[in-house]
Amino acid sequence: MYSASPTNQELFHLRILLNHIKGATCYEDLKRVDGNICQTFSQACLELGLIEDDKEWGRVLKEADVSLLPYQMRNLFVRLLIHCQPIAPHDLWEEFKEAMSADFALNFSKDIAIKKSYREICRLLENEDKDIKDFPTMPQDLSFDDDYDTYDPIHDEAIGIHMRSTANPEQENVIDKVIKVACDKNAQNDEGTCFYIDGPGGSGKTYIYKTLWHLLRSLGKKVSTMAFTGIAAILLPEGRTNHKTLGLPVPIYTDSNSSIKPNTKQAKNLIETDVFIWDEAPMAPKYALEIMDRLLRDLTKIEKPFGGKILLLGGDFRQLLPVRKNGTRSECVSLSIKYSNLWGLFKTFKLYRNMRADANEIEFAKYLLDIGEGKVNDENDNMEFPEEFIVETDLVQEQEMPMLMN
Repeated sequence: MYSASPTNQELFHLRILLNHIKGATCYEDLKRVDGNICQTFSQACLELGLIEDDKEWGRVLKEADVSLLPYQMRNLFVRLLIHCQPIAPHDLWEEFKEAMSADFALNFSKDIAIKKSYREICRLLENEDKDIKDFPTMPQDLSFDDDYDTYDPIHDEAIGIHMRSTANPEQENVIDKVIKVACDKNAQNDEGTCFYIDGPGGSGKTYIYKTLWHLLRSLGKKVSTMAFTGIAAILLPEGRTNHKTLGLPVPIYTDSNSSIKPNTKQAKNLIETDVFIWDEAPMAPKYALEIMDRLLRDLTKIEKPFGGKILLLGGDFRQLLPVRKNGTRSECVSLSIKYSNLWGLFKTFKLYRNMRADANEIEFAKYLLDIGEGKVNDENDNMEFPEEFIVETDLVQEQEMPMLMN
């Protein structure tokens, strides 16, 4: 019997019924349960107990409603649609649509907020090469697109200006420089189009990315945010992994190439993108940077670094660098993006302030940076921890537990 993908729900559930129902001579026999004919094969499987219902996904969204922001819930809902194949996604949407549109409801009426939220879900599906039509039970009437477009430059501008006003001088310098280059072709010739933010954890790199994302969108620029790991990507607005955005293979070698072909939807999105923001760049091998350069040059037909696109990298070289299995020290070091021929194109901005540390933690935060830079090691490469940073109280205190008698 032919296989069927779970993403094609009716075909997949038809295959399940064919494997479990004996003596069926027509489709109606497969759909008949206790004398009643179900409307779909999915409903028949559910009535026969061959598949589970959506209670689990309902509990997931209910828990998310407590801890996640509305835009995060929309992203989660899209993940459920794509990877979990809920039987009745429309019921999940109806139950949680208000929670998923709460951020839009701050500035719009309830109906418009829900429509904006739904359009945002459709757009997120498009980013994953999916379509709302792939889920026929979901509402298909998108006639409100022209009147209620998700993109709201005024809303983005207000958020971006507020975030910019609270940035420290080092952060504001990066924001001003990138916006200037994005809006002025002459500035690209003077300043270049490649930038790198060097800052330890807590110095506000993600804050810069989010501020730029809102401000650039309000100026009509298309921004793509990505990171080398999924954990880092979810912290960015509309963040995706480099592998998804650039079509990078796994693993990556010196002769690897992108899987994205010209004249495809992914290629069109890359061509239309004005600014790329890449977080945790030091984790990536230099081959990833070089593949991106070749890909964008090939798609745009522009013989400039990265096809003339603006690229903002960020990260901390004190943290985890690329790892080569069974590689020598020199081989692992040479994998770093600093050893790429493209690294000389990048202008570096440094962030020093730890925005997460309280006033009484500044010295400890500086000590952590000294560890990362190897400044606290002695001649024998040993390190002594300062006494003022030692906590004498046990973090876990033993408590007497009553003896259980057999």
